[in-house]
Amino acid sequence: MGEEERAAAAAGLHAERIFETLRALILHWPSPLPAEFAAAAGGYLREVLAASQAIIAEASNGKINPQHLASAIARLCSATAAMGISGPGDVPVSGSVCAAMLKDIDDDRVFAGRRPDALTVEDDPEVIARLCDEPDYTSLPHLPGRAVETGAYARRAAAGASAGSHLAQRFLARIGDVRFCLGQLTALARNGEDDWATLACGAQTPGAGGYGAVECARGRLYHQAEIGDDGRLSAYRILAPTEWNFHPAGPFVETLLWSRIGSDDSAARSVSRLAVLFDPCVAIEVAIHEAAHA
Repeated sequence: MGEEERAAAAAGLHAERIFETLRALILHWPSPLPAEFAAAAGGYLREVLAASQAIIAEASNGKINPQHLASAIARLCSATAAMGISGPGDVPVSGSVCAAMLKDIDDDRVFAGRRPDALTVEDDPEVIARLCDEPDYTSLPHLPGRAVETGAYARRAAAGASAGSHLAQRFLARIGDVRFCLGQLTALARNGEDDWATLACGAQTPGAGGYGAVECARGRLYHQAEIGDDGRLSAYRILAPTEWNFHPAGPFVETLLWSRIGSDDSAARSVSRLAVLFDPCVAIEVAIHEAAHA
């Protein structure tokens, strides 16, 4: 891509990341929001959607109009501020819907903090090699000796250094990622600077093919394609962040195994909160069952 096209793609990606992060938090939150926030949250989310779609539409042309972009970013900043995401630091503004969600989980100490083993660009060569060679790799990706995680918590390496529960740390990482993307959009509109190297990359693969990797809301997403001798597409593989995070030996399961979750209704609620903060790309339902008789 040329410089203008790359800047446009960066703007679209940041806008998508902001909306997808907030959509998952608002729509999938397992506990009812306080009445004063429940109705307002939907309106704020619709405004975030409209603003982000305006940025994505602008970006889809491969060339952005600075004035149009600045206007859409201002609208997006206003909508996220109404949800409590504004100012320095990750903690949401008091009295906001995001502050209410944080309060809902701040006393939930079921899960022990764990340092994420982040999936990064340095892992791409091995991931792509295995993706091309191992038939089941798209559904069961692995890197030997590791429980790889991807997404906002892994990107920020929020390794239990901050106060609060593990759930709160994960929530604040998601909010922090929204704030980061807003900052990158503002810089792009102001002076044309983009951070493409931290967002996406790609390269050729053996034979006639190549791959692309991009840091999305849920984490690092891979696409890999191959072209046959007849010039037609012969293989196309997609490796989604959910397959890493919810792998049977991955970080979600590992977090559960390290924790005493109990067996009552509060256990299901805590596990549901953890699952939402890992943000799977499919619907979830949590049920607690004893593994065996005592």
